[in-house]
Amino acid sequence: MRKYIHIILIVILSVSCQVDNIGPVLDSNIDLIFFMEDGIDVNENSTEPILVEIGSIKGGNSAQLTLGGTAVEGTDYTVTGDLNLSFAEGIYSTSISISLIDNLNPDDDNTIIVSLPEGQGYSENSRREFVVNIINNEVSSGTVVSAISASNDDVEEGATGPLDFDSSDLELGEFDTGGTPDRGLQTIGLRFNGIAIPANVTITSASIQFTTDTPGSGAAELTIYGENVGNATEYIDVDFDVS
Repeated sequence: MRKYIHIILIVILSVSCQVDNIGPVLDSNIDLIFFMEDGIDVNENSTEPILVEIGSIKGGNSAQLTLGGTAVEGTDYTVTGDLNLSFAEGIYSTSISISLIDNLNPDDDNTIIVSLPEGQGYSENSRREFVVNIINNEVSSGTVVSAISASNDDVEEGATGPLDFDSSDLELGEFDTGGTPDRGLQTIGLRFNGIAIPANVTITSASIQFTTDTPGSGAAELTIYGENVGNATEYIDVDFDVS
């Protein structure tokens, strides 16, 4: 009788392969500190503090921030927070705060540059500096001219209160109609709408100009009042609405 002995050979294959490096591997020993953002554009009269966030690859890192740019600390802005950064173990982020000072005067655009030491940031051109571009949104100088734009924006109020929206001109002073009733000493209402004057500007002078179609005779005197509101409402046909 033949006997067969089956021998099973187990072959273990080891496979090796090589892949391209698809991204940087951050070493936990790297002393890298960086800004979370590159910067921000902001108007000079902004009242919202600017939060500058700084990150660290590992806890225990430290670095000294420096301030630069064309803006002047104490005159154009203030800083809240320690510029001498120190990350405790297990702490990977911190921040400082910048508040702008609006001097209410026209000024050039300015910058604040917050910098980390050389060798920090993702690169010398990325996340090593945080740049605040301060945009001056105040008018340096100029003249604003506005004319009456709608028929209901000029009105005559007679001495007894009735309003006239339909007159082809404005009788300044006493108006004798030659009939009944006599409108007497009138009050004139003028509404200038949509005047684009920026907030916080200094108005150095203001004037109003009239052109006559029929000159009168004798001395005349006018008293001009202004309504202290941002947007004057339209006149309505109610007695004494102007006065």
